[in-house]
Amino acid sequence: MGDSDDTYDFSNLTPLLEPLNHGSDLVLGNRFTGGIQDGAMPWAHRYIGSPVINYLIRLFIGADIGDSQSGFRAFKGNLAERLRLRSRGMEFASEMIVRAARAGLKITEVPASYGTRHGESKLSTVRDGWRHLRFLLLAAPDFLFILPGLTLGLLGVATFVVSFAAPVGVEVGSLTWQPVFAATIFLAIGANTLLLGMIAKLHGCAMGLLHEDRWVRLYRRVFRLEGVLALAVLMLLVGAALDAGLFWVWASEMHHPLGLQLASLAQTLLIVGAELGMAAFLVVTIDPP
Repeated sequence: MGDSDDTYDFSNLTPLLEPLNHGSDLVLGNRFTGGIQDGAMPWAHRYIGSPVINYLIRLFIGADIGDSQSGFRAFKGNLAERLRLRSRGMEFASEMIVRAARAGLKITEVPASYGTRHGESKLSTVRDGWRHLRFLLLAAPDFLFILPGLTLGLLGVATFVVSFAAPVGVEVGSLTWQPVFAATIFLAIGANTLLLGMIAKLHGCAMGLLHEDRWVRLYRRVFRLEGVLALAVLMLLVGAALDAGLFWVWASEMHHPLGLQLASLAQTLLIVGAELGMAAFLVVTIDPP
């Protein structure tokens, strides 16, 4: 397989095909080790675009690839069917590598020269660069959702602790910071991001883009729609009870020293409880028990 714009040398395919006879499933022609003719590749693609995509594939997928965007490839005849390739744009180059790596296939790179293109390029730097980035992020929900969600959730809990420990606020120079507002934001967004991450992981497994990891297996063992709904209802009831109690305090013209913190906690429980309940039904449509 190769771009038909005279950028690759088809007169000698032996180096590209030979690794297939020695156990490789996918062979990539590496332009950076094979030599790039002057003017053949735009500066931004050579020093920014391709290196960044290569790095993200190594980081997200763990595949040590030096030229993920090479259009000069060889693979065994049934590889495309086995990998269930779906992309319709330039991100097809990345998808083939991601799916092959996650399927445990052997990927090999060989040097391939890269010459000046004959004809007009169809590649759009911004559009196609974004398509690659979008695909790689969607193929790595741990980086897109789970890690940010955990970070925000822990930050929210820590901020709530600070808000209860310092109900009058935290002095920051000449200003007073009330962390209670940030706590609600962090926890609500963090919980929602974690829920989206689990849904993305289940959807990726259903599409064959992701393998089941220990978190997905744990979810499959312990998840029960009724149990999650019970937790969501409990959070809603506790949040509503806190709000009702605070309303009674206000109606009685009394003052609670932690009223602001309790109100923020109540709103957080209501928001997260509602999100959890709705997400539970969505998860069942993707991954029926």
